[in-house]
Amino acid sequence: MNTEKPIDLPPAWLKLTRFMGLFAGVLLMVLMVLVVVDIIARSFGLFSVYGIIELSRATLLLVACLGQAWVFAMRGHIVVDLLTAAFPPGITRYLDAIGYLLAGLGAAAVGYYMIQGGWEMHQVGERSETLQLSPLVFRLPAAFGLFVSSGTALMVVRSFLREK
Repeated sequence: MNTEKPIDLPPAWLKLTRFMGLFAGVLLMVLMVLVVVDIIARSFGLFSVYGIIELSRATLLLVACLGQAWVFAMRGHIVVDLLTAAFPPGITRYLDAIGYLLAGLGAAAVGYYMIQGGWEMHQVGERSETLQLSPLVFRLPAAFGLFVSSGTALMVVRSFLREK
């Protein structure tokens, strides 16, 4: 993982990606606490956290989608250098730019279809199994995270192409 400083982003965008990354981290910690409480309580026959499976799935979706923009901004993605180690740095930079471009376009497409599918399910009255929530409750913030990730990925591509 690359731990260098973030790319040159507009200050408001950088603050947004940092907030999203922090929020994703807080969500992950809350999820860990809920799961541990649920496991311990069930082990002693006390109670089960209501809707824990739905909350776990939705929280993991949000963690991934909201945290992705911050990871892109920090160039913190995991890379496999087996193929690129033989290339000169200039070629590697272009390969990284292509990877970010594809990731950004993919994130935008997934975000779009996430909203479209969620809206269709909401329109027909579909709700989650236990908590009875609209699919839009978690899909809209996740899609927002994907759109911000897409924009961040495109800014990373721009920065790669500007490097000498």
